[in-house]
Amino acid sequence: MDQQEFPQVETDKEDYAPGETVTISATGFELGSTIKFEIEDDPADPGDDGDVDAYDPIEVTDGGEGDLDGTENGQVVTTWEVPTDNNGTGLGPPDALNATLNLTATGTGADGSFGTADDRSATTTFTDSFPQSFLTTNNLSIDEIQKYLIVGLKSQDNGDAVNLQNGEFGADRDV
Repeated sequence: MDQQEFPQVETDKEDYAPGETVTISATGFELGSTIKFEIEDDPADPGDDGDVDAYDPIEVTDGGEGDLDGTENGQVVTTWEVPTDNNGTGLGPPDALNATLNLTATGTGADGSFGTADDRSATTTFTDSFPQSFLTTNNLSIDEIQKYLIVGLKSQDNGDAVNLQNGEFGADRDV
């Protein structure tokens, strides 16, 4: 086997905001094998919604469709989008917000089947923290809580507007 002795999986960053794309790289697997990526909230730190969520697994074949490096080389590169809502409802705190997420990459061995003795796996963790604030009111004179319409841009520089309509905030608060 020409690959690394032990498989590894990693993400391009340690922390993401809701809606960001996680780039995942798995190395040290059998040439041409299929790798299943499973992501779930860490039971000890499931995030703001309090649920231990398990997300839909992603299966990618080394060198095949979905392998962003496009080469059969024992390495698979793929992506996953961090949830922006609660259980696909469009409401509530995002499933992974302020959670630690466990990522497991399991590759089929020479037999090409999952769940057999020659499977190889690797794990890592990453987090989904609340995005950094972009507006501070600490220099404004606000006597009481007031309502504002705020239109800003996401921290990702993709031009998508974020509307925080009728947000209530007072002096010395971050939005």
